Amino acid sequence: AADLDVIVRFGFNILKGDILSAARYGVWSYHHGDNDLYRGSPPYMWEMMEGSPRCGAVLQILTETLDGGLVIAKGQYACESAVSLFRNRLGPFWGSCYFLVWKLRELHEKGFPALRATAVPRADYGGRKALYSKPGNREMLGWMWRLLVRKLGQKRARRILHWQTALRRNAVSSALHPASGSLDLSGFQFLKAPAGHFYADPFLFERDGRTFLFMEDYDYAAARGDLVVMDVTDGVPEQAEPSLATGSHLSYPFVFAHGGEIWMIPESMAAGEVALYRAEAFPHRWVKEKVLFSGPVVDTTVWQKDGTWYFFATLIVPGTEAVSLHLFTADSLTGDWRLHPASPLSNDVRDARGAGRLFMQDGVLYRPAQDCSGTYGRAIRL
Repeated sequence: AADLDVIVRFGFNILKGDILSAARYGVWSYHHGDNDLYRGSPPYMWEMMEGSPRCGAVLQILTETLDGGLVIAKGQYACESAVSLFRNRLGPFWGSCYFLVWKLRELHEKGFPALRATAVPRADYGGRKALYSKPGNREMLGWMWRLLVRKLGQKRARRILHWQTALRRNAVSSALHPASGSLDLSGFQFLKAPAGHFYADPFLFERDGRTFLFMEDYDYAAARGDLVVMDVTDGVPEQAEPSLATGSHLSYPFVFAHGGEIWMIPESMAAGEVALYRAEAFPHRWVKEKVLFSGPVVDTTVWQKDGTWYFFATLIVPGTEAVSLHLFTADSLTGDWRLHPASPLSNDVRDARGAGRLFMQDGVLYRPAQDCSGTYGRAIRL
């Protein structure tokens, strides 16, 4: 008999019987859909038709129970809001394709008990249908009509994406209290960007008793963001000043101090790198000190503790909305990155992208994240 560790199923027929125990660690199979909400087929069609903001994908170890396997990996990806089934499948297909390698590596390094211990807990099935199948003509016509009405409304409204940045000065307490779930938005003042621009990704930084606000300044005409800064110590100036421009899109200006220097790690995925900049003449002139990582990474967020540097980096599959949050460590700010064994921390579009600095409140460390289900930057999660 063959001495098999894992059998991988690439197909859609139901497997039962002795084949399920023919390998030491079972038959592994992808399920293209959120197994808690969508069972059946076609994959990712009904998510569009029902207006779901996200599309799921799982890797499971099959059992005799239909859709009752041990889920060892799960991801959530942004759904396409239009009519392209092909585009809607890109995110979950590409985003989940590495699940198999990830879990085989984990099995090899940690053993099957660890794999089972990190399995996704089962939840009650909440789909609108017990088992989905190919939609009929009436269902397709109803969906197309609803889609047409929505698109005509959007065209009439002529909406464009426009971010707003708000600032509250002289605050006596935090606006956020995650433990109690309270949020105080009183006293915030919206900043007015120049015509044809918007401000986004604000980061505050204090130096020598003065407070600086760094932001992305997105130019619609150029279809590119540069980084700007305001000194908001004594009030909000009428216009921001240039801080960093490289000729390619920049955002998420993560500014921090270390070793007597001021540093910045902006989001520069358009250049295909995570670059570390040092202030040569703060806050308007920066020099690139080192490329820390090469690849499609966004919103790198830094944390230092007990001599170790932690880099929370969100990897994006180019051409899709598939995101995964990975944690890297280094012995120094400019040291080589090592993948943390807990990576990936998230394969969920609802919390994989960073939304600002980590912060400590009442002894608890919080990581702000963007919920990008439904639309980019829809909400903030902690």
